Formats: sequence, structure tokens, C-alpha cells
Amino acid sequence: MTYLIATFRSRSATTSAYNRLIERGVNCAITSTPQAANVGCGLSIKFLPQDKNIVAATAKSYSSFSGFFAVTEINGRTVVVRA
Repeated sequence: MTYLIATFRSRSATTSAYNRLIERGVNCAITSTPQAANVGCGLSIKFLPQDKNIVAATAKSYSSFSGFFAVTEINGRTVVVRA
């Protein structure tokens, strides 16, 4: 299964964006950023690909937003690519 993560350079921005997304009804979670992403504060917002537009609209209002990544588990290995 593939999911997306939004990465931030600030833990407080990650938490704030997460709370705003929950208020908007987005199914999301705060998760550890995969080491392969090599970016951010160590926390990311995990969400489904179909929610990318609403997450993007929210995330881009934070100066510490650093990007989106697609995360896929393949044979027990985590593959991370910029999305």
C-alpha cells in the first residue's frame, strides 16, 4: 500500500497542520518520518493520496513545510520517493 507524508522542519508546525487537517475531516496521523526521506524534524503527517489537494492547501501555509513523499512497503522494505 502506498501512502503520502507531508514533512515539516518544525514539530510545532507538524502538530498545528495535523490539528487543522483533523478539523477539516481529513483521515491522517502523525508518524515518524522515514529516514530515507532525509528531511524535516522527524515527524510527518501521513495521509491517503486522494487527500493530497487539501493537505497541500493546508501545508503550504507553513513556512517550515518541506515537501511531500510517497511511501511504499515492498517485500518488507520501505521505499520513499519525493511526490
